[in-house]
Amino acid sequence: MMVEHKDIDFITLLQYTTETIANAFEKTKKYLGSHHSIVCPVSGGADSDIMLDMIWRLDTEKKVEYVFVDTGLEMQATKDHIEYLKDKYEIEIKTVRPKKPINKTGLDNTMALQYENCNIVVCPDCRGRLKLKSKGKYCDKCGQKLDWSE
Repeated sequence: MMVEHKDIDFITLLQYTTETIANAFEKTKKYLGSHHSIVCPVSGGADSDIMLDMIWRLDTEKKVEYVFVDTGLEMQATKDHIEYLKDKYEIEIKTVRPKKPINKTGLDNTMALQYENCNIVVCPDCRGRLKLKSKGKYCDKCGQKLDWSE
């Protein structure tokens, strides 16, 4: 059922939302029943939390493994939220690290992910991310200098 965004009344929106959620539960239940080994990635974001909740409610056989990928760039609040989810659902959320390490660059501990010919820098002030193609770059969002190698 496709609903147009203009002139939608509350009852129609409620029906559409209920149908969408019911379909998601139905598909997830079918998937859980037809697979033996399932991994649910948990990022700590809203979408991830909703997926975790839905899978947790439907996983009667407790065969789902929950995994959090700690890249080293996550805020402490995200890590605290993962701990909260573990306690709330009484589940284990396995923390894994990427195979490629996160290298620290610059005197301010600006973090950079090294992927072949691409450096992605995370600004220490605003946490904005940008590709660093040459030395002496500044953050596009806040103006923070990102390279002190000169």
